[in-house]
Amino acid sequence: MKDISDLNPMGATVNGCIASLMNTTLWQGGYAIKNVYMAEQRFAHPRMWYRGFVVNAACDMLNQAVAFPVNNIYRNVIMQSKPLSSSEQMAGGFFSGTVSSIFLTPLERIMVTQQFAGDIALSISQAVAKIFKREGVRGFVHGFTPTCTRESLGMACFFGLSLSIKKIMPKQAEESFKFFSPSFFTAGVIGGLCTTPADLIRVNMQKTGKSLKQTVIDLTASKDGVRYQALLRGCLPRMALIGALLSTLGPFSRMIPQYLPDAAFRRE
Repeated sequence: MKDISDLNPMGATVNGCIASLMNTTLWQGGYAIKNVYMAEQRFAHPRMWYRGFVVNAACDMLNQAVAFPVNNIYRNVIMQSKPLSSSEQMAGGFFSGTVSSIFLTPLERIMVTQQFAGDIALSISQAVAKIFKREGVRGFVHGFTPTCTRESLGMACFFGLSLSIKKIMPKQAEESFKFFSPSFFTAGVIGGLCTTPADLIRVNMQKTGKSLKQTVIDLTASKDGVRYQALLRGCLPRMALIGALLSTLGPFSRMIPQYLPDAAFRRE
């Protein structure tokens, strides 16, 4: 049976893109609910759930199209295909997420601009024009630091922590579902909690255009002083979303290689 470790970089890219598109289509509503709750402390109306879907699909496909081959190169070139320890697998995921965040930040900025346009549904070109008019080219990399933090930790959970959890998970639990993985879900819930502060800061930075420092001050300020626990706002919907995302992305990414032609996509 072919596995993701059997793919070459092109195969890993195709695998990441297809798995991502399937996953984003399934869970797009969760992104909208999470973003609106983090920025406005309310639940998104159903009419907003698929607002920004095209950009979000492009976001996630690009993210996985970069992260999967980078992780493939880490395993097969940097680590020379040797058996990896749990810490080495997590390091590979951290590296993958760091690289992918470079490309992900501009698209997420466009998506957030679309999602928080009020009752007006902005097109992609209108969102791009709005960002450029207000902040110039720099506006498209606004929020890179928290995005990089979130993605590096999130990919460490996907590529590394999930496999560590799988080793201690009862085998029957993993085999009871075809398109759902308890080990990936558990890793996603943990990753969702750990990356909530970074994602909360990222959403609010990209919504308001404020600096990282000012955004943290605004989020944690209260009449009783600084409340750093405020950085966990939205952790429950985010934990649920990331758990759901990883629980299906894992099985999708392991199913797709079975259907990819060996000649073009498999390592020699």
